[in-house]
Amino acid sequence: MGRQVTCDGEFVWKYVLGEQSSELYRVPEETGLGEHHFIRFNPEALEDGVYDWERVNPEDEEFEAEVLILAAKEIEALSDYVNEHTHVEPEKLSFFQKLLGKTSESEQDHFISMLSAFIEYGQGRDEIELIGEL
Repeated sequence: MGRQVTCDGEFVWKYVLGEQSSELYRVPEETGLGEHHFIRFNPEALEDGVYDWERVNPEDEEFEAEVLILAAKEIEALSDYVNEHTHVEPEKLSFFQKLLGKTSESEQDHFISMLSAFIEYGQGRDEIELIGEL
């Protein structure tokens, strides 16, 4: 099925198979927004359906995934970034477009499309923790 980005167990984005690498790390690097970490899950908490994780240093420890943490103000600023880089209001992607890793006809940049999905998902939330499979 491919690698996905989820939040609290809910589907947010599917990386475009064969075309898109794991890109959560790019968000703080290119936009200056959010916190990116490599993580390991607490197996006992996962058994209870809780996504409890701890940050690890990837140079010293094994990691299972990555996380991008965005606060409400950062999600709002991310929307400005997307608008500046597309010169148009980002189109909302349907569930099936996100599931298949598709972008709209006018949107060829997978990174910008991924950011648009994060913005749509994060609207009205105080903070989101996006977990990306590696």
